[in-house]
Amino acid sequence: MESYLTVASSKINVYFTCSLCTGYFRQPYTIRECIHTFCKSCIFKYIVTQDKRACPVCDGPFGTYPLSGTKRKPPEIVQDHVMEGLVKKLFPQLDVQDTQEETKFYAKHAIPIKSGVVLAPTKRDTKFKRLKGAELKVVMRPVLDSLRVGGDEAPRRKHFTYGWQLTERYRIFDLRMCLKKQLAKRGVDLEPHELQIHCNGKLLGTEHTLNFIQKTVWRKESPIQLEYRREAATYPALDV
Repeated sequence: MESYLTVASSKINVYFTCSLCTGYFRQPYTIRECIHTFCKSCIFKYIVTQDKRACPVCDGPFGTYPLSGTKRKPPEIVQDHVMEGLVKKLFPQLDVQDTQEETKFYAKHAIPIKSGVVLAPTKRDTKFKRLKGAELKVVMRPVLDSLRVGGDEAPRRKHFTYGWQLTERYRIFDLRMCLKKQLAKRGVDLEPHELQIHCNGKLLGTEHTLNFIQKTVWRKESPIQLEYRREAATYPALDV
C-alpha cells in the first residue's frame, strides 16, 4: 500500500528558488564547485553583465569560461537535470503557468507566433552529441525486472543490450538520453531522470564522463561494462 507525505511548499521553497530572481528554478544551472543553483537566464545574464567571474552567493570563482570550459577543463556551470526533474515533479503547475503567460505576452504585444512554434510542453526527440576525444567501447546491459511494463514475463536481455563506440567525454546524462530513445522503440517509455546507470555496483552521477569512469570505477581496458535500470535501486552511490 502506497503512503504519501504532505509538506507545505513554504517549508521547501528555499531549496527550489533562484537567489537572483527569487522565483522557482527555470532550466536550473548549478556551479560545480559550490553547488549553488540558478535559473539559466539569470546566471547567463549575471555572467554577461558582471565584471567578476564568481558565484553570486558565495563569491567562489568559476573561471574565465564557466559555461563552455576548455580542452583541459570541463565547464564550471552545468545544466542541473536532477533539480529540473524535482521542480517539475513538485510544482507541475509551473509549465502550464509558463505557457499561459507566454501566450498572453504574444497577444499583448501583437507578436505573431511563428509557424512550428509550440507553446505547450512536448516530449522532444533526443540525439547524441558529437564530442571530441579518444574512443571507448561501452556495453549497456539492463536489469530486466526493472523494465517490466506489464504482464508477468520480463523482456529478453539481448533485446535491451546495447554496444556503442563513444568518445571519452560522453557523460552519464548523454547515455541516459540515448537509452531513452532506444527503449522507446521497444515500448518502454522512460524519461532520462528515471534511469540509473551503474558500474561495478556503483551508482554513477549524471556528470561523470566515460574517461572518469574507466579510470576510477571500471579500471580496465574498454569495453566498459555498464548496467542500467529504472530508478529506485539500492546500489551505493559513487563517492567522489
